[in-house]
Amino acid sequence: MTTMELTSKEQMARAAAEESAGMLAMLGTFEVTTKASFEECAAILKDVTHRVKWLDEERKVSVDPLNQEVKRINGWFKPALDRLKEIQTTIKTAMGRYEMRQREEQHRLMTAAATEAQRVLATHPDGMSGARALVQQAAEAQAPQVAGVSGREVWTWAVVDEAQLDRRFLMPNPKAIEAWVKEHGDKDVPTGVEVVRDVRYIVRS
Repeated sequence: MTTMELTSKEQMARAAAEESAGMLAMLGTFEVTTKASFEECAAILKDVTHRVKWLDEERKVSVDPLNQEVKRINGWFKPALDRLKEIQTTIKTAMGRYEMRQREEQHRLMTAAATEAQRVLATHPDGMSGARALVQQAAEAQAPQVAGVSGREVWTWAVVDEAQLDRRFLMPNPKAIEAWVKEHGDKDVPTGVEVVRDVRYIVRS
């Protein structure tokens, strides 16, 4: 599609936006009160629906070649990006496992140091060399600090038994509720659900 064609379509889209803004402003808080106004609204609705369909088709005609180009260019980069991201994940996982092991070892050594300090203080108030050695080992067990790379301890989770979940963490099933309401309407409405009668219009062009 040429630049001239794109410019022409842009002008057409802008004109349609301005026209629709004017129509929307005219509607305001419009209320249907008579058969005549109902029929008038139905005619406007059919016209607007036709315009929506036509404009969307014009949009697709303009966008499709660009989408194809985007898809083609994404295809060039996707294999390398996917593999590099996999490398990132693999490295981060390995580093994370190492750091967690070191944190566990550090915790073990600090606990041992505290226990040793208590034992020594109870028997030899001046003999703290063993405890100091454990504290030193705990400090050395820490994972190294690398500029530009930092690790933050996080918690991950997975649901292992939905039946045991607290109801705070249960998500409503919209499809099941929709199917129930479609069948029962506003009769015997389940607790926690509100059913409101409404009208949906189908416009055939």
